[in-house]
Amino acid sequence: MSESLKVEHILPGRCYEAKKPEKHHSGFWNDRQVRWVNSDRTKVQYDGPTVANGRHFPTIEMDKFLKWVGRDVTALMPDGEWRPWL
Repeated sequence: MSESLKVEHILPGRCYEAKKPEKHHSGFWNDRQVRWVNSDRTKVQYDGPTVANGRHFPTIEMDKFLKWVGRDVTALMPDGEWRPWL
């Protein structure tokens, strides 16, 4: 998307790239998949390669997520996996 994403664009199940994408030591980009958005759309829970296995999924304020997010990359995601950078 050429313009900034807004609250209504952030949806559970969708994957998002950072405004400043970084390579994670796991061999994947630091993308985030939204797992949950609360009913008043002020909080977002996400998963991603930076979330260690066995850890709780982080929940952050929607405003912080919108500052972090660059674009929706769901269509670029390999089936059932994170985007590799290698």
